[in-house]
Parts: sequence; structure tokens; C-alpha cells
Amino acid sequence: MEIKYSISPFELKTLTTKQIRDRILIKTVFAPDEAVLTYSFDERFILGGIMPVRNEIRLEPQDEIRQEYFLQTREMGVINIGGKGKIVADGQVMEMDFEDGAYIGCRTKDVVFSSEDPEKPAKFYVTSLLSFEKHPTVHIPAKKAQFNPCGNQTTASTRIVKKYIYKGGPVESDQLQMGINSVQPGNVWNTIPTHSHKRRVECFMYYGMPEDAFYIEVIGEAKESRHVILRNEQAIVSAAWQMHFGVGTTHYDFIWAMGGENKDFPDMDVIPMTEVE
Repeated sequence: MEIKYSISPFELKTLTTKQIRDRILIKTVFAPDEAVLTYSFDERFILGGIMPVRNEIRLEPQDEIRQEYFLQTREMGVINIGGKGKIVADGQVMEMDFEDGAYIGCRTKDVVFSSEDPEKPAKFYVTSLLSFEKHPTVHIPAKKAQFNPCGNQTTASTRIVKKYIYKGGPVESDQLQMGINSVQPGNVWNTIPTHSHKRRVECFMYYGMPEDAFYIEVIGEAKESRHVILRNEQAIVSAAWQMHFGVGTTHYDFIWAMGGENKDFPDMDVIPMTEVE
């Protein structure tokens, strides 16, 4: 499991492009027949990709968390962005179509991922946070997510926020929130106006872009902005103090996941666009 250490606003000002990318960018999320996981010291987030092709993949304990099994003191969210697959969690079977999600509660001992067709393998994007109260494991079909249109064509920011795991929704969690933002064709901007989540850390994984396209994530503080370029199926950890917004060379989708002090989705600190430098 790769380790990503926290980054401070003072340190960010001194880093080169390569150093910034090495600290917060996850270049490879999916690899055939592997669980590619990253441990971030920001909120002790674990995120990554599980891509079973020819073989089933079992969620194994990791030395970095020093527990008897992976979800002993953790909860997990899953969204499939590949072909049809299946998750079996302590005997509970969940058939996973494209953009189907799942919540797997803490103290779930045995979790196995598989694909229906090796030629069209499932790609399970997973996020995990600390949890000390067990909530039910739940399959979340894509059509059951809460759909919230936002943005507008004038600012090329029309998008749909799809909430899978959220406060007040049908799926309970300790602190994990998770969903998808789908920027619509003909639109390229996301999170306008920009904001930060000082009480929560947020992670993003971008997908649905052609090979020659990319997304520019604007990070840092309003008066000390930096940027990171992400290609298709790459991820980034956004520290709680950082602003975040960005633009793509085409429309795109991304999975977001948050955790921290609260689960109040509207709790954010908006930064006027006139202040960004």
C-alpha cells in the first residue's frame, strides 16, 4: 500500500510540480487482478482500485493498519466504473453494474470482489475511513442515488451531483460520504464558485475521459494557488485547508468521498472567484 503524507500550506508554496504530484496524486488506480491501495495521513483515508479480471480478489489485512482484518475498525464505500461484477461481504451477495455503489460496514470480516466477464472487467473504486459503529452493508443501485442538477451553461458548469452515501440518506455511515459528479457534455468547469472544507478531507477520482484529455485541479490557498493535472482514472487527495475547483479539456465524471468532523454536505467555506490568484 502506497503512503501519502499530509502537506501543509507553508510547504506547498516551496514545492516543484513533480514534488506536488508525488505528494497528492495517485497516478495508478487500477491494475489487472490487483488491489491498488493508497493510505493518506489526511483523515487516515484509504482509497484505490480493485480490478478482478481472471481471479477473485479478497480484501486482505494490511500491515499499515495493523488489524486482524481490513474492516475491523473501518467502513468502506465502493462504486463500480467498469463491467458487471460482484461483491460478497460476509456471505451477502451484491451484483454490481456500471456506477452501482455499495456501503460495507465495519467489522465485516470477509469481502471478495469478482468480475462477470474477463473481457469487460469490473473496476471497483473503493474508499475507507475509520469507523467504530457497525452499520448495515447495503447495495446502492446507480438509479437509487440522489440526483441533484447544478451549475449552468453560461459558466460551462452544468453537472449532476449523485449522492450515494450521505447524511439523511437511506444508507447509514459513521463519517464516510461518497458520490459522483457528472459534468455534462459541452461543459468543463466543476465546483464554481470554489470552496474549501476545513472540517473535512475530500478525495477525487476522475474517469470517463479519452486518453488525450485531462483535468486541471486548482489547489492551495486563494492567494497562493497551484494546480495538478490528472489523466483518466487518476485520483487526488485534497487536504481540508485547500480550496478546490477545476476544469477539463472535455466533460468528465468523478467520484468524490469525504470524511471528518461532520457529515453536513452544505458545510463548506465559499471563496469568491475575485479572490483567487
